[in-house]
Amino acid sequence: MILDNMYYKNVLEHKGLLSVDQQLASDPRTAPFVERMAGDNGYFHQQFARAVVVLSENNPLTGPEGEVRKDCRYVNSN
Repeated sequence: MILDNMYYKNVLEHKGLLSVDQQLASDPRTAPFVERMAGDNGYFHQQFARAVVVLSENNPLTGPEGEVRKDCRYVNSN
């Protein structure tokens, strides 16, 4: 398995897994990002690494300030 920009290439070829994937390519606000990610694997790797860092710095609320949901669509019942 290789981590690369194939996801974005597939979206440009109308082979996205979800309809929301295809909307990324058709929306004028996000289409330039999809095209750049598909066309430049180095740029994809830079942005992926940046995203992982941002996610790792996210400090979720725990204990009485928050909770881990059993089903992310709903707040846990007490």
